[in-house]
Amino acid sequence: MEKVVFIQKYIGKSHPKRNYYDCNGGNDNNYLNYIEKGTSKDNSYLEYMGNELKSSGLFSSNGMLTSDEIKKIKNMLKSTGSVIWDCVISFESDYGKKHLYNTEQAIELLNNVFPKYLKEANFKVDNIIWVAGLHENTDNRHIHITFFEKEPMYYDAKKKAFKYRPGRINVKSCKELKMNIEKHFLSPKESMKRVRKLMIEDARSNMN
Repeated sequence: MEKVVFIQKYIGKSHPKRNYYDCNGGNDNNYLNYIEKGTSKDNSYLEYMGNELKSSGLFSSNGMLTSDEIKKIKNMLKSTGSVIWDCVISFESDYGKKHLYNTEQAIELLNNVFPKYLKEANFKVDNIIWVAGLHENTDNRHIHITFFEKEPMYYDAKKKAFKYRPGRINVKSCKELKMNIEKHFLSPKESMKRVRKLMIEDARSNMN
């Protein structure tokens, strides 16, 4: 069994569920709410991940998002002409519980590996808005990520105008992301975190 599974798809302007992902559905049933709260009337991920998912909240590269920041991103999604990308990083049960046990670690992980993924996939990193959430109460812990471009920055020579990037992302970028995740957890810093966690748990156990 793979330690890390990465699933990625894209939602263009004509996608039948575009309103769900760009928050134009007219109610609270949208993808950002699903990432944040772990519940959705849309069953596309419930079939894969199981029911009654629970999330630790929305975060970006700067940490946990406030309600005002989430509202701002939702408004950006409503008006964007960009493709919206939707990703899930899922971890084998024991591997995920050992290496990814809080949102702080998820933030640090994505700040380390996600910009590399974007660069490999030929995105301009500073032109990307991404939002993520860690879902913890299933056997396989997983991180949902959605991202889109701020501005069209790819020049179309035929139309002589800038356009948003097409949706398809090469397989090599996805494979390198998985490899970089495993490398991240093998770093001395992450090893020390695991040792410290075990020591704290042992001390608490002895006190009890």
